[in-house]
Amino acid sequence: MKTLLFICGPNGIGKTTICRAMLARLPQSAYVDSDPLRLMSPFLLDDTTIPTIRKNISDVIANYLDCPAVRTVIFSYCVHGRRREVLDGVMADLSGRAFAFMPFLLTCDEAENVRRMESDGRDAERIRRAIETSRDAYVGVDYPRIDVTGLSADQVALAILAASGLSG
Repeated sequence: MKTLLFICGPNGIGKTTICRAMLARLPQSAYVDSDPLRLMSPFLLDDTTIPTIRKNISDVIANYLDCPAVRTVIFSYCVHGRRREVLDGVMADLSGRAFAFMPFLLTCDEAENVRRMESDGRDAERIRRAIETSRDAYVGVDYPRIDVTGLSADQVALAILAASGLSG
C-alpha cells in the first residue's frame, strides 16, 4: 500500500528542508511542496482562492499516488488558520484512494524556531507574525511529535523514517 507521509508544524520550523532530506533518503518517493502550488500576487487565502489551492494540491498528490514508480508521497503543510480548511479538503479529495496516512508534527522551542527563520533570511515582522499566529495552532494537534530542537534536517529525516517504519 502507498503511504502519504504528512509533515506539519509552525512556520519556519524546517518542514521543507526536512522533507527534502527524507526524499533524498527514501527510494520510490515524491515530495509535494505546497509553496509553488499556491503562488499568487498578492497571496490570498479566502473563499475565492481556497478551492483552487485545494485542487492544485489534491491533484499533484493524487498523481503521485497513482504513479507506479512512487511508493511514498511526502507532503508538508501548515494547519493554522484557513490552511486547515485546505488540508481537510485535500484529504476529502483523496478519500477514495487506498493509502496509509502517516502524520508527524514538528515542534521546537521558540528560540530555535526564531533562529531557523532568521537563518532563512526572514525579516523581523514576518518572524513576529509566525510566532504569534502559527505556534499555538498546533497545541491540540494529535499527531506523533518530533522535537527538532538542536537537530539537523538529516537527523530529523532519519527520526521520521524510523518512527514511520519506512526504510531510508
